[in-house]
Amino acid sequence: MHPTDPNTLVGSTNGGIYKTTDAGVTWTAKRSYRLQFCSMKSNTAANSLILYATTQTATPEFYRSTDFGDTWTLITAGLSNLHSTFTNG
Repeated sequence: MHPTDPNTLVGSTNGGIYKTTDAGVTWTAKRSYRLQFCSMKSNTAANSLILYATTQTATPEFYRSTDFGDTWTLITAGLSNLHSTFTNG
């Protein structure tokens, strides 16, 4: 959920990352290319718009959004021996 707007949510499915600004009435695809399954985690800082996502594939890819899911940047470059693990909390 957006830190200041309860109507804005970002979610992920095995089809990609989606965003709603009307509390789930409509959803817009924000990232679907090569995302077979995605886990997302928000930054723990208060009122942060930064989100992180990773694919759960044999060769994981890591993405970052600095605008609460409107755009995503691949940040995997330079990493080796990749393993993706996300936890709640």
